[in-house]
Amino acid sequence: MFPERVDFTAPKTLATIALVVLVALVPLISHALAQPYYVTLASRIIIYALAASSLNLILGYGGMVSFGHALYFGLGAYAVGILSFHGIFNGWVHLLATLCAAGLVALITGIICLRTRGMLVSYGQSSGAVAPFDPLRLGKKGAYITRPSLAHYIATRAELEWRSRELLDSIRAGALRIRIDREIPLRDAGEAHRLLESRKTMGKLLLIP
Repeated sequence: MFPERVDFTAPKTLATIALVVLVALVPLISHALAQPYYVTLASRIIIYALAASSLNLILGYGGMVSFGHALYFGLGAYAVGILSFHGIFNGWVHLLATLCAAGLVALITGIICLRTRGMLVSYGQSSGAVAPFDPLRLGKKGAYITRPSLAHYIATRAELEWRSRELLDSIRAGALRIRIDREIPLRDAGEAHRLLESRKTMGKLLLIP
């Protein structure tokens, strides 16, 4: 099931569907023409498209200038290339190696890039567990490292109301835009969880009492 607000008659939606179908047909066309190069070419196009999309998200939507994409893109390429050279072709192993390499390098470069008395914030799980490192390295710049969790910032009722008020004020002022995918009755909360687990949503789910 696709999100209810998707307009399948919109030109962008039709173009996206056509592109997905075309990409899905590439292996069949390649096999029919006995040209495996087409699969390799399509794979490269998809990889570059993902890199461009990620840069668009962080720069175009987030407004953050980033020069690190090429570094991590190259790390992923080297990780896959080295494993393939040694006869390891499993895609899941490639993905795990890429994430671990990127996470480790991100931690090291993050510490180097920290300004004096700066703070390194580690959050999210996309790069896996953080590799062990010597905390004395932070002493070179008098820096800090933190691993925040939401529960620690809403530990009391007063703090929860304060942060909620700031969040709602930002939404009302238009500084923060929220996309609501759909509204689901509270009695169907199980369906909401299934939608989240299947990644079939594009925005927030609201449970209505």
